[in-house]
Amino acid sequence: MRRRRWPLLPRDPRGVARLVARATGLRAEVLGGSLVLTRTDCPVRAETVRRVADAFTGSFTGDADWEAVEGCPVEMPLDADDVAVPDLVVRSPAAGGRPVLAVEVVPRGEKGSGLAGKAEWYAVAHLPFLLVLDPREAAWSLRSRSGGARFACVRRGAYGEEVDLPAPLGRALPTAGLPVH
Repeated sequence: MRRRRWPLLPRDPRGVARLVARATGLRAEVLGGSLVLTRTDCPVRAETVRRVADAFTGSFTGDADWEAVEGCPVEMPLDADDVAVPDLVVRSPAAGGRPVLAVEVVPRGEKGSGLAGKAEWYAVAHLPFLLVLDPREAAWSLRSRSGGARFACVRRGAYGEEVDLPAPLGRALPTAGLPVH
């Protein structure tokens, strides 16, 4: 009798997330041990990410120290299987590529306050800054100084107001003209 060969399936959560992402086209993340799937085909989200990335590229043209990267994973320290994939990451290749700022665009179907649990995850992962853009409300919030399970400082504003990014970024990000739902 001939033995059946089954395809090798990943045994780690991150490998499963990669497999699911390739098979479905969804963004797959492992947050706190749970597999989270997110749609990425919303045109408002795509246009928002493109404009923010363009703004970073334009404002950092004199700074070769920073780059804006879409779909770059952020790992939980000491647990490479616990990983989030923000819409956009600003990082310094010279400093080992560690993300300094994550940008999340709230999906149209998001219930509640918009990514509150994910913000806590980023704080625990010691990400210095998290910018959440909400096209449903035409509002933004910048979280900074992660310590423990939450960010110590939260600044809020509306589209049209610039987001003042603290050091080491030290730039103002324009939000006028960002698309809304």
